[in-house]
Amino acid sequence: MSGVLPVSVGYAAIGGVSVVLGSVLATRRELSTRTQSLVQHAAAGTVLAGLVVDVLAKLLARPGQLAYTAIGMVLGLAGMLAIRQFAGSEGSGGMGSLVVTVVTDILVDGVLIGLSVALGSGTGLLFAIALAPEMGLLGVTAAQSLAQRWSPGRVLAAAAGIGVAITGAGGLGWLIAQTNAALITGVLGLGASVIIYLIMEELLREAHEVDTGSTEVAVLFGCFLPFFLAGVAVG
Repeated sequence: MSGVLPVSVGYAAIGGVSVVLGSVLATRRELSTRTQSLVQHAAAGTVLAGLVVDVLAKLLARPGQLAYTAIGMVLGLAGMLAIRQFAGSEGSGGMGSLVVTVVTDILVDGVLIGLSVALGSGTGLLFAIALAPEMGLLGVTAAQSLAQRWSPGRVLAAAAGIGVAITGAGGLGWLIAQTNAALITGVLGLGASVIIYLIMEELLREAHEVDTGSTEVAVLFGCFLPFFLAGVAVG
């Protein structure tokens, strides 16, 4: 299993690079609301596919661990709602809480990627690639928030730090895979809950703040279908 560690870290690094690229884009130009909505729908499609073919597939393969699945999912949802409540208490200008939300999402993704690879899943690389657009968008979100108070150089330095942290999170996922089945199942459940929250409350909710039509729906399904079919073929 030790030989899998570099792969877990390497696949997680794909997300780290995506965060940095998203931050660079955010410091150089501002996306139109239309473009951002399309990208959010695309990211929602790929993330949903990754969730189904990797994380949920692993949970379905563990029917004897239902209690740990439920505990993990409840804890994941409770954590995200707590962060949301914290954001509301700070008001609309709560930059810190927004960044905490983004970083939490990103690090959970990194752990799930590392865990997926360490468990010997054939969908590990596909999962990492499916999460890359979402991580890039989160990089854009974090950079736009930080840019209100920080210089571009400092924003990019923070993004680089987050990228390194994602790589470390991949290593943490590998470590979790060396523990017992209960913890592994709980982490998978927690991660699934966080991803579902991300899709519903961040990507699609924000995307629907502007008028959407059939194009956005087509983009979502157009990005979901190839990743889903690839996952079915590999799995």
